[in-house]
This record gives sequence, structure tokens and C-alpha cells, in this order.
Amino acid sequence: MSARAGSVAELVAAGSIEISPRELHRAAEVAALVPAGTCAYVPSLPGLPVSRVLETVAAIRQAGLDPVPHLAARRSAGREPLREFLQRAAGEHGVHRVLLVGGDQPRASGPYSDTLQVLEEGVLADTGIREIGI
Repeated sequence: MSARAGSVAELVAAGSIEISPRELHRAAEVAALVPAGTCAYVPSLPGLPVSRVLETVAAIRQAGLDPVPHLAARRSAGREPLREFLQRAAGEHGVHRVLLVGGDQPRASGPYSDTLQVLEEGVLADTGIREIGI
């Protein structure tokens, strides 16, 4: 491990990082700088398809980090698309933790206007997700 990588690893030993779907090609490079298993949050960006988030989650897992996708309630298309995404993320890429956020858009484009509605609907319960950050 290089001196730079060692310094970065010390700083984030009990921390986390974020890797944007627009930067998924850098997952291995970032993973070399932090301890294996570090949580790598994946933001839900406007205009990017769910498939791109899943690609990012896969790249992060392959690089030896623990992917934690953001779920933006106000951008969710509904229960079934959300359930399908979570089942694929958990089943195909070992995701067990998500960060549930309202999202950056002021109005809902689907049925959820906030995180509480997603939680109340119970869609997360049967998907393999064991931990939710809010």
C-alpha cells in the first residue's frame, strides 16, 4: 500500500465514501485507497436510469467495498419498481443496507412525497435489505 493510500485508509477507517454512478469507472481506484468493506454510498442522480445505479453497485462490490445505494423517495416510480430494484441489488450484488432520502426534487414524480411513506408501505421488508439509513 502506498503512503497516500495508507493515509487515506487511516482517515476513513471508520468512515464511508460516496461513488457517483457517473464515476463508476473509478471504483477500483477508490477501493485501493480505503479499507476493504468500507461503505460506499451511491447517490440517486436525476436523469440516470436505475440500471446505471445497479452497474455502479456491482462495480463497487467487485472492488471489495460495501455498496449502499440511495433511494430517493420523491423520484421513485412506485412500489413494484422499487421492490424490483432492491431485490436485484440485494440478490445480485449483496446489498444489505440502503440510505432512504426524500430526494432533491421539490415534488414527487411518483407516489411517495417523503421517506415515511416508503417506510409505511413496507416495500423494504421483503427485499433482503437489513439496514436502512434515513
